[in-house]
Amino acid sequence: MRGGETRSEFVERVMRRRLTDGTYQPGTLLPRQKTLAMEFHMPVHIFRQAIEPLYLEGHLIHSVKPRGTLVTHDVI
Repeated sequence: MRGGETRSEFVERVMRRRLTDGTYQPGTLLPRQKTLAMEFHMPVHIFRQAIEPLYLEGHLIHSVKPRGTLVTHDVI
């Protein structure tokens, strides 16, 4: 984490980077939110709040039941 950065800001930055560097490609599903939350050592509901800006910007689509969270397009 960078100085003064909250855990949620850190998670958003890392997830945004993964979208831009091709780790998560458009048209694919993210790993389960529970798995990602464990990776970042935080509860799932906090992880969801941290990546909410990515949903609002249209980079992710909320759960495609029962499959998961869909990546919609590249982050610029």
